[in-house]
Amino acid sequence: MAFFSLQGLGNSIINFPLLNCLRHFYDIQVICFNNGSSAFFSAYHPNVRGMRSRFQLLRTTWGTNTDASFAAYPTWRRELSSTLFSPVKTKILMRPRDNYWARLFWDFSADPDPDLHDLENNLNLLRSIPGIEESDVAAALNIRDAFQMPPTSIQGPRILGVHPTASSPVKYYPLAFWTALLNLLEKDFDLVEIFCGRSSSEVAFCQSILASLGSSQASRTKIFSGLDFTTLARKIDSSTYFIGSDSALMHLAALMDKKVLGLWSFANFHLIYPYGNQSQVYVPKETLTASTHEYPRRIPAYMKRASSEKVSSIVRDIVRHDFALKPLNKKEIRFYEF
Repeated sequence: MAFFSLQGLGNSIINFPLLNCLRHFYDIQVICFNNGSSAFFSAYHPNVRGMRSRFQLLRTTWGTNTDASFAAYPTWRRELSSTLFSPVKTKILMRPRDNYWARLFWDFSADPDPDLHDLENNLNLLRSIPGIEESDVAAALNIRDAFQMPPTSIQGPRILGVHPTASSPVKYYPLAFWTALLNLLEKDFDLVEIFCGRSSSEVAFCQSILASLGSSQASRTKIFSGLDFTTLARKIDSSTYFIGSDSALMHLAALMDKKVLGLWSFANFHLIYPYGNQSQVYVPKETLTASTHEYPRRIPAYMKRASSEKVSSIVRDIVRHDFALKPLNKKEIRFYEF
């Protein structure tokens, strides 16, 4: 079976529970359009292949010797075409949202429910696969077992995990926000661990945060750049609390049921909020009423309005949330407006 990962690390992490489940039942090949996703997953799964173009993806999937193909949310034309036009007889597919031609001409294993988180829709797709039991679906969400992690120790230093970057700079909260927030939380945590990718822009942004901190906080803060998937997951697991932009790392921390505060920007929070038992979201009012959630060309002006004081109060659990969403498989997700 071939598993087609979506473009972007965040979408790949949302699909990770399915990959975690399927690899126990099939000799599975993971084919990613996004090469960053393939590099990220390679330490966890040995049979991951990254594609750089739509033609390469189509040619690869056409030549893949597999009995079935599996595509969770083929929302981009490249994943959809590589699946539908491949010679594989058994295709297990989630129908992409708002795709008129797909709706008109092709049958899909499952339809997306607009009221469900993307991950929950993907679990419904998993249920459509012959041989998959409900207990397997439940086990797919146990990300800690995927990395063979022991129970989290309540002893040791209080560690704040931070991910201030994302797939695009348009999701970055301002440098001044991060500097003020980490200085405000100086007495709440013993250590601060800042995570980022390998790109020079991400590293430079994190180094700017570190350079702007007070001397005491800076001495207890360390940057980790470009960790592999397994190492990163175990590092995040050692965190007492995790604060991050809407990104893959935030979704991973939430799936591991860590205490997470997602710093939202413009994405559709109804469909892709951090999916975990201890998740909270700091969300701009503009996103709550937006009619579209596409990537903007520049950092939205409302990001400058983010309050480090309010976020520190959320971390300390001394401010009431504005509303909550209740997933099917997790506790309620609390939202705080700004």
